[in-house]
Amino acid sequence: MKTQTSKTERLPKKLGEPNIVHLLLGLPSPQMMSGINVVVHHLAQAMYHLGYSTSVWSLNDHTHPEYLPEYPLEIFIRKKNRFQAPDGLAKAIQELSNSSIVHIHNLYTPEVRWIARQLHKRNIPYVLTPHGCLSTRNLKKNFWLKYPYITLFDNEILRKAKSLQALGEIEGAQMTKWNAQVKIIPNAFDPSELKPAYLPEDTAQLRFCFVGRITMFIKGLDLLFAGFEKYRSEGGTGKLRLIGGGHDDARLKKMVEDSEVAPFVEILGPKYGDEKMDLISESQVFVLTSRTEGLPMSVLEAAAIEKSLLVSKETNMGPHVDEFKAGIVLPENTGDCIAEAMHQFEQAFHQGTLQETAVNAKKMITQSLNWPNVAQRIADEIYLA
Repeated sequence: MKTQTSKTERLPKKLGEPNIVHLLLGLPSPQMMSGINVVVHHLAQAMYHLGYSTSVWSLNDHTHPEYLPEYPLEIFIRKKNRFQAPDGLAKAIQELSNSSIVHIHNLYTPEVRWIARQLHKRNIPYVLTPHGCLSTRNLKKNFWLKYPYITLFDNEILRKAKSLQALGEIEGAQMTKWNAQVKIIPNAFDPSELKPAYLPEDTAQLRFCFVGRITMFIKGLDLLFAGFEKYRSEGGTGKLRLIGGGHDDARLKKMVEDSEVAPFVEILGPKYGDEKMDLISESQVFVLTSRTEGLPMSVLEAAAIEKSLLVSKETNMGPHVDEFKAGIVLPENTGDCIAEAMHQFEQAFHQGTLQETAVNAKKMITQSLNWPNVAQRIADEIYLA
């Protein structure tokens, strides 16, 4: 199935440039829960607006997208036997021009092995973005399933790829064992989609905010809470707001309820769209102390509405936050370091200098981590390299 809305104004088509196909499990949309689906939508849209011949191939269970993009979208229905090619996909690959390049955005996807082999037979290059799937900590989770699957299926895909895209330096260093051609290019954000930020009504109250999946170990929520407890015990006056849902909801709630800092912690559950952004806006500092990440969209969202950032190195945001002086990158992801950083933010808050890092955070988006800029980098450094 092919679908496309009417085209908006875009740059003239870049003659002689490659035909770019993004391959995705599921549907591309800015409204999806999955970060990968959102990333692919914005990347394809930015490339389309830059004048590149760009389309998305979706491996999906139905042909009824709720969101119709500006770029061409072709949907292939997955079969019950996931190792069989969806109907029409073989023909689509055969019809690709010789100047095509395919950008694969999923691992652990049975259809992808067959697709990669067909592309290899046709001498059509493909690149792959694992979106954090190959990080050391990610591979340790359910390793008895992931390592055999990669060995039997994905190892060949990774080895024959023209290039792999890593979202940060830590992830990039860990990916070279699969393919030496690793390019480090981060995700981005489109601040034009957000309404203007506003300052919190209670300007006398410092508030730290986390948004993400409630998975204690991966998101480092145990570390964050330990740091917040220490910060409060040492005289800190800020509050902590936790937004999100996940399999550790009950564990997090009990941990907070059993602590002395419970009156200063809000657990709000999952929030989306404007409601989520409004809640972030009511805080001054966005916090993400993950033990492993690709490159988290939540941090980019917060930066786009002028929130100072407190992040671990493992978020892959460290170099960007340091470059733009947009907040604090933890030297070590520990409760002690988190508490110390919170004290530094509180001092800046009371001195009236915290807004400087917030403004710098937005500059990080508008000057660097925006989709037109990142899309052009991917084209220049990966597709055309």
